[in-house]
Amino acid sequence: MQTKTITFELTSWEMERMRHILNAIKDFNRTTDDKADITYDVIQNLEGADHLLAKHIGLEQPACEHGQRNWYADYAWKEDEA
Repeated sequence: MQTKTITFELTSWEMERMRHILNAIKDFNRTTDDKADITYDVIQNLEGADHLLAKHIGLEQPACEHGQRNWYADYAWKEDEA
């Protein structure tokens, strides 16, 4: 089993964004527990959450043949791709 220590600093905007993301994940989990409909607001609060979290913990998506980020690819650890 590998372990990884991750430390990151957030700007004030990113701290607030992280709080919104965590609350949206919590709301998503509670809503699905209750078998209720997921609201547009919950989905909207999760928009871009993957990229923000990945950026701070050292994950990235590989580039496509045109050199741009492949939005559909799975994230991988940056040092693993080298």
